[in-house]
Amino acid sequence: MITNVRYRNLFDMMVDAVVSAMVVANYENIPAVVGETGWPSSGANASEVEANPAYTEMYLKNLVEDLRSGTSTPLRKEGVAEVYIYELFDKEVKQRNDQN
Repeated sequence: MITNVRYRNLFDMMVDAVVSAMVVANYENIPAVVGETGWPSSGANASEVEANPAYTEMYLKNLVEDLRSGTSTPLRKEGVAEVYIYELFDKEVKQRNDQN
């Protein structure tokens, strides 16, 4: 199905996918809460080049900028009610800092 809806980022598209499912299930009036979002800062192996601190920082900065802008998704005009960032502090870095 082609809707001609344009998204600025994948986060908004994923939120709207959930919103669409909520509408089908007759729960469209429940606030959308994102229970976990984030970007890996390291990978299990060297082939995971996208899992690095630079991309993590870029994702989080863009996410916060998008949320603070007050813009909404095409299907959820009021935006999401809450967003929780998963592993805001990297475990390895946190463990090293705790040891010092």
